Amino acid sequence: MLVIDRNRGYLRMLVNFLEEHAPGGLHVVGATTNIAEAHTLAAATEPTCALIGIEGDTAAALALITALRAARPQLRIIAIAQPPTEEYRTAALAAGADRLLNKASLHRQLLPALAQLFSS
Repeated sequence: MLVIDRNRGYLRMLVNFLEEHAPGGLHVVGATTNIAEAHTLAAATEPTCALIGIEGDTAAALALITALRAARPQLRIIAIAQPPTEEYRTAALAAGADRLLNKASLHRQLLPALAQLFSS
């Protein structure tokens, strides 16, 4: 799993959460606060899933989603935002994300979302 978020503290918390609670077979293969580095990490690690924070530099995050989807159509992509507005949802899905989750309640939403994405 590749994890990208501009907030270093949130990124660290999310990686720790995933290392403790991710479903079997999923593990963090890379984490970064830098969109450009995310492209490199994705190519080097070939993750099965990407979690991408889209607020902040939204255009770059959406471009990353589009590039990842084009390069790896089978990749599961979850965009995260706070707040998860309808504008973010529409843009993330149009860019190629499988879904948009609320960053504030990710600890409750992420594991069920992962289970659903990997069961289909």
